[in-house]
Amino acid sequence: MNKVVCLDLSGQAPYFSPVQLFNDYRLLIEQQDASCRVVSIGNFDGVHLGHLAVIEMARDIARRESLESAICTFEPHPFEIFMPGETRLRLVSPARKYRLLSGLGIDVVLAQHFDESFAALTAGDFASRILKDALRARIVVVGADFRFGKDRRGDVALLTDLGRTFGFAVTGAPLVERSGEPVSSSRIRRLLLDGNVGTAAELLGRLHEVEGRVVEGRQMGTALGYPTVNLHTCDVLLPGDGIYAAFCELPDNRRLPAAVYVGERPTLGHGRSLEAHLLDFRGDLYGAVVRVAFAERLRGDVKFETADALRAQIEQDVAAVRRTLEER
Repeated sequence: MNKVVCLDLSGQAPYFSPVQLFNDYRLLIEQQDASCRVVSIGNFDGVHLGHLAVIEMARDIARRESLESAICTFEPHPFEIFMPGETRLRLVSPARKYRLLSGLGIDVVLAQHFDESFAALTAGDFASRILKDALRARIVVVGADFRFGKDRRGDVALLTDLGRTFGFAVTGAPLVERSGEPVSSSRIRRLLLDGNVGTAAELLGRLHEVEGRVVEGRQMGTALGYPTVNLHTCDVLLPGDGIYAAFCELPDNRRLPAAVYVGERPTLGHGRSLEAHLLDFRGDLYGAVVRVAFAERLRGDVKFETADALRAQIEQDVAAVRRTLEER
């Protein structure tokens, strides 16, 4: 199978995958590919259990019907257009999102550039131009709560009617529920903001991750006897303030346990940060890109009266991280 250079929308180096990735539906039309496809549609921010149910249903139908499988998603996320400045609500970076999608056995991903002109497409135009002309859909799979078209006026019933006009069938995938509530990106965001990374991981199907480049800090951790790496994070949602047991993945693929702090550093000041103390690690990581996977929140952020009191608490936190992560 020929390798296709996929778009790396985070500005990092391109990566390779057999999945064909397009960023505009007109490129698919220009390609004049005669393949017919089963298409799943959604923002898929987080690629969580609910998203996986839709995508895997479409993939399995495609295999059974000897059709290609395709995903139609959007970049940037629509809330970045309608709510400027809210990029940090994302659950995954664009590059991470497409790496996750590329591992699902899909043939084509349309990461449609989303802007105000695209948002103005009517439901009928979306069905005609994107689903019929570009993706050559024969079957479309969406979640039961799917909305589309200008002002989100379209729903599964309207899409089904449009499918009769444009030659595709529609299957509505049932919502995935956990603890009596649908799994959704908004639910996961609320959990993360509350620091409940454990339940968020159950809904994601993996630990919530952020990635960032190691930058020079103020050496406060070193002075306390617990050196940290300070991360300049990408535009992904950080969990609520507190101390977390986490794993840090280094550029050499080592996965090390870490005590991670997210917060405003009320004792030492200097503003909000993400700092990770890597257990039993010695080395220089300045400039390296490190991925942090949050396993469990240990406690909230607290202001201590003295540096000695903070040091004593950090010692307890590190011991708690060892206990928490030793069986993972």
